[in-house]
Amino acid sequence: MLELFEVGVSVGPRTVLSSLDFSLAEGQVLGIVGSSPNERAALLRVLTGETKPRPGSAKLGGQELWRQPLAELARRCAYLPQRLAFDLDASVLEVVQGGRAPHRGRESRRMSQEIAELALDFTGVWALASLPYIDLSQGQQRRVQLARGFAQIWQPVADGGRLLLLDEAESAPEPSQQNQLLASARRFATRGVAVVLVLRDLKLAACHTDQLLVLGQGRMLAYAATPEVLRTGPAPVPAL
Repeated sequence: MLELFEVGVSVGPRTVLSSLDFSLAEGQVLGIVGSSPNERAALLRVLTGETKPRPGSAKLGGQELWRQPLAELARRCAYLPQRLAFDLDASVLEVVQGGRAPHRGRESRRMSQEIAELALDFTGVWALASLPYIDLSQGQQRRVQLARGFAQIWQPVADGGRLLLLDEAESAPEPSQQNQLLASARRFATRGVAVVLVLRDLKLAACHTDQLLVLGQGRMLAYAATPEVLRTGPAPVPAL
C-alpha cells in the first residue's frame, strides 16, 4: 500500500505542497490532476523517493520511499516520465528488456527476456518486438515505454507493494491511443500494483481511475472515489 501522511514540500522559503494525506491500495488506480505543473512535479518527486517530505511521511509497503536504496526501490517502483530517450539502435524488445536492469544478478538473461516478452504481449505490442524503436510512431513508442515499466515491476516482491507512476499519462497523440494506454495501466493494476496517473483530461480520469486527487494552491482540494469528485467538484481553497 502507498501511504502519504501530512506531506509537505518546500523549495527554499516557498511552500509548494502542504498537508497531503492519502493512501492507495494494491490493485487501485489513483488519478492526480491540478493546474500547477510545479505541484504535480513536486508530488512525483516524493513518490519516486527523490524528495524527502518535510514534514510528513510517504511510504510504500510500510517503508519510507526516500530511505530506500535506489536499486531496491527500482525493483518495486516504475516511473514513466513524459519523455524517455533510448539507444537509437535498440529494438523494441531490447528497450522493454531494459526495464529488468534493476534485477540483474537476480535472474537469468532468459528470464529477463521472457518477462519482457510477457510485458509486450500484455500491452498489445508484441508484433513490434523485432522492430527498431526509433522507427515507431509516437503512440507506439509510448506503449512500448509502458511495457518497459510493466517489465520493471512485473513480479511481486517479498518486502512490500509495487507502484507504477505515469506522468502526463494521456500523452499519446490520438484519443484511441490514449484510451489503450490507460486501459493497459488499469489492467496492470489487477496484478496487485498500485497505479498513479498524472492527468489533465477529466474525461479520461472518469474512465480509468478509481480515486481522484485534485491539487490546487499547494493543497489537496479533493480526494475521494472518482465519481464522487467529479459529481461534487473540489472544495474551495481556504484563505491563508
